[in-house]
Amino acid sequence: MKKIFLLFLLFLVTCSEDVYYAAGKEDEVFVVADSGVWKELKNLIKESLYKDVRIVHEKPIFTVKYAEPQNFRLKQKRKNLLLIGSGTSDRTFEFIRNILPSDALSKIESQGAGIFLAENFYAEGQIVVVIGAKDMTSLKDILKKKQDTLFNIFQGKIKERIKTKTLKQFNERLSKRMRNQYGWSLKLPRQYFVSRDLDRFVRFIRRHPDRFISIYWEFTDNFDAQYCLDERKIIAKIYYRGDQIDTTRTKIEGFKFRGRDIFVISGVWQNEQYVMGGPFLTYCIYEPKKKTAYFVDGLIFAPGKNKWVYLCELEAIIESFELN
Repeated sequence: MKKIFLLFLLFLVTCSEDVYYAAGKEDEVFVVADSGVWKELKNLIKESLYKDVRIVHEKPIFTVKYAEPQNFRLKQKRKNLLLIGSGTSDRTFEFIRNILPSDALSKIESQGAGIFLAENFYAEGQIVVVIGAKDMTSLKDILKKKQDTLFNIFQGKIKERIKTKTLKQFNERLSKRMRNQYGWSLKLPRQYFVSRDLDRFVRFIRRHPDRFISIYWEFTDNFDAQYCLDERKIIAKIYYRGDQIDTTRTKIEGFKFRGRDIFVISGVWQNEQYVMGGPFLTYCIYEPKKKTAYFVDGLIFAPGKNKWVYLCELEAIIESFELN
């Protein structure tokens, strides 16, 4: 299904018979623009998409690549596209005319500029963001004003796509076994396997790079943010070969999850003995009827790789956690 979201203007859904799945890396954004537009706006574009996100170190989560309009056909099935153009003798704007309906083009003319989101336009699983304007001045103005919007569109939609893809084909047999044996279940992709199964502690691993999902549970009458943080440190020390949490880069927040109050801990783990470390994410969930706290934990060891992409995968799995 091809979807076009005309941000700030209107919403439209039309049908598509595209069958090819979009190609390329999850964190790559290809910018299609005339060479003059790219030269004039590339710093603004990169400033918008190179926003730092704290994972282990502050660093951008996207890689931005430029594609000239004459090479667009070679790139049009990429996962993440950003088309930028103005209506004043701009070749890229011809592609924009093919994407946007006539009423949206009329809005650009009357309002000066607009940002639009098209999903699955040239291929399934694809995100196409369009910034159209009637002239270069309007193009520059909307980029300056909507930098956060542009970043949030890509970050939100790519994260959503990673999560959907992660859970698309999960190990149903393993999920059923967990439910019957432990009273809880997870949707784990088939590449994950059980690495440890102890009393009230189970760990799953996926290799290349290493991704770990662990569940620990215990009876308690005490459940608050400090309890969750203290207990997460103890779990790491006992079950994670002496891992430690870097408290200077740890955050804990309260949320609602499946109707329950939970705490989410995120930060950085490290192990001095094995010279390892990386980001982690823990959902601390309480079931009052059973007086049981569950720690659903994901961590990554992926030197030199974009850890944000793998964190999105782990978050999808953690959010699939269900109690009987």
